[in-house]
Formats: sequence, structure tokens, C-alpha cells
Amino acid sequence: MNVFEYTNFQQFLQNWLEREKEAGRKLSFENIARQLGLKSKGHAYRIFHDKSMPLASRVLVRLCELIGLAGVERDYFEAMVGFNRAETLEERKGYLERMGRLAGKTHAAGLMTKASQYLSEWYLPVLREAVTLPGFKGDYKGVAKMFRPAITESQAKKGVKLLVDLDLLQSIAGGRYKVREEHVHAAGDVDSVTVAAFQQKMMARASDALGRETAKDREITTLTFSYPSASFLQIKKALRRLQNELIQEILKEKTPGDCVYQFNMQCFPVFREESQK
Repeated sequence: MNVFEYTNFQQFLQNWLEREKEAGRKLSFENIARQLGLKSKGHAYRIFHDKSMPLASRVLVRLCELIGLAGVERDYFEAMVGFNRAETLEERKGYLERMGRLAGKTHAAGLMTKASQYLSEWYLPVLREAVTLPGFKGDYKGVAKMFRPAITESQAKKGVKLLVDLDLLQSIAGGRYKVREEHVHAAGDVDSVTVAAFQQKMMARASDALGRETAKDREITTLTFSYPSASFLQIKKALRRLQNELIQEILKEKTPGDCVYQFNMQCFPVFREESQK
């Protein structure tokens, strides 16, 4: 098995155990627990299946020995455990970058899904919309200057090439482009990190817009309220309905666009009583 093909260590463990059994090796969670120095087979089972189960360093060392991981493969597996168990975005990004370095060029490329490549730079989704506007006819220098903040001509050219390579844009006559795929779907552990990082960048763009754009060209409002955390799902559903209504308004508009907008919805706790944690 190739550990570099995985980003979830528990999926790797489950597949490894399945292949070992298919090869005739008699492995049960009882003898796995014994080899790992654990007190019960239930503990071993949870390491393989429970996403919230901690993995002590001494157990991690024995687990690598049991599987036969050493050197770079062992380092990658340990980084993958850290990636899956990290609590903050910065930690997850750090472990993911380490996994990429350890995996090498061929396998590291496999970590980057279409969604993660698309969201790797804040301007790529904007660029995808910008070059499909009626006014664009191959002037990369001109379109780069229209970004807020501006990007370089080189970034614009390389960005369009990447979008074409990802089948997100299709070249048409007159140096123009059209959208090939209407939606880009993000899913999985790697994408969750990329999406969160992209959202961070766009929140920074929203902050910049407060000082750069006049009130008539932007709509940034705030609302502070108290609400039972147990019922927060209702707020999330209301926000999703709002987003879906906005999508329908966008789809109904028949006039060609001349501006690309970024819409962010942000709702998060800023105070919580200790008993509600």
C-alpha cells in the first residue's frame, strides 16, 4: 500500500487491515491491541474508526512498526495523523504542507484536487468570471489592473491557463472564454482546509473594501444578537435560504455583467457562557 495516496490516516489503517486479512494474515483488534500495548480491543478499534480518539505518541510509534512504515513513509503518516487531529486552521495547513513536501512531486500533486487548486489563490474565482465578461478580448494587462487589489499580467495569464487546464474555462473565438463547468464542488479533508483558507482571504478583501469602496458600491452590514446555541441550526438554515434566493436572482438577470462581486456571509459566536461550551 502507498501511504502517500492517503490524506486520512484512519482510511489508510482500515484499508491496510483489510488487505492484510486478504493476504491471509490473522489480525484481530484483540491482537492489534496487544501489539500496540493497549488494554482493550475496543481501544484499538477506536484508533481505526473513531475520529475523536487521541493517538498517543508511544502508540503511534508501535503502530508504524506494526504496519512496517519507516523513514519518509513514517514521517508522512505521522504528519497525516497531525493533519486529521489538528484543531486550528493554521495547524492543519502546516501539516498539509509537510505532507506535500514529504510525498514528493508526483504524489503531492495528487493532494491538490480541482477545488483546492481553484481556491488556492483568491483571484482565481474572480478571474474565471472576469474573462467571461463581454468586454474581455484577450487584454490580460488591462484585466489585471481592474482587480481590487490589482494583480499582475503574469498572474492573469497563468491563472487563465490553470483554469483551462482544470476544465473550468473553455477558449472561444476572439481571445475570449466561456465557463465550462457552472459549479466547482469541494469535499474532503484537503478541500476543507483550502476552502477555509480561501474564506480567510476573502474576509480580508471584505475588510479592505470597507475603506476602498463607497457605500453605494458595497453592502456590508452587521447584526449582533443573543440566541440559544442549541437552536443555531435554524440560523444556518435561514442564511442558506438567503444564499439560495440570491443565486436565483443572479440566474434570472439577463443583462450581461460588467462587474464581478464577492458575497460573504459571516455569522459566528463572539461570546458564550461557560456552561454552553
